[in-house]
Amino acid sequence: MPKKQKTYTPEFVNCIINLTSFKVAKQQVGSVVTEVTRLCGKTPNQLPSGTTVNRIVDRKMSIFHKQICHILQRKESSTLYTDYTKKFGKTCKTYVVSDDDQNTNILDLRKCFLKVLKNHLILLNIF
Repeated sequence: MPKKQKTYTPEFVNCIINLTSFKVAKQQVGSVVTEVTRLCGKTPNQLPSGTTVNRIVDRKMSIFHKQICHILQRKESSTLYTDYTKKFGKTCKTYVVSDDDQNTNILDLRKCFLKVLKNHLILLNIF
């Protein structure tokens, strides 16, 4: 008997990417797929784990970053800057790049600890 393949069709991978883009939690993607297929009278034969969804999202972000690099190489000038913002009540540091045509892309969003922010404020007060 052949080994069970551990791959998903490109259409299903795209579905996973879309679900995470619609703010479905990575750990809940399998549950959403189960409920939607149940509505269609079907039963999925394999569901992605949270780890698998994380890997798919990581690939999506990697492709996105490569596309941004390719686009920015053709621009006369670009600016990379960081900022702090609140997301779901948590403080996050954003990394943003903009080009000379005023196109802006968020490259990364990372949770940060208040201690780090306090250190930045202390440093700014010194100067």
